[in-house]
Amino acid sequence: MKYGVVKGVIWHQGESNSTEEKSLLYLEKLGTLIKRIRAEVGNPKLPIVVGELGRYKENYKYINEIIAKVPNTIPFTAVATSEDLIHKGDQTHFDSASATILGHRFAAKMLTLLKK
Repeated sequence: MKYGVVKGVIWHQGESNSTEEKSLLYLEKLGTLIKRIRAEVGNPKLPIVVGELGRYKENYKYINEIIAKVPNTIPFTAVATSEDLIHKGDQTHFDSASATILGHRFAAKMLTLLKK
């Protein structure tokens, strides 16, 4: 890095992996990505918060079940829940209010990890 220091990462992705079959590989792939990010920034304890997909789409449960395993599988991680959040009418993306709430949840989890 030329400037600055990465203090933490928030990660919110998974829609394309939200089939039962593809979700089985998600934890391993996410673990690999996290290792690469931590190596790149030179911090093996870099805190990473992973956000759940919305609970309003049936197939998103596959990824959310995997995401729930992240803190017990990958050290220095936490999960930002999507509980009670709603979509913007497209069954995919959070509406503005829900995106703001999720952002607050990401921040709260990140602050907790940074204090450890």
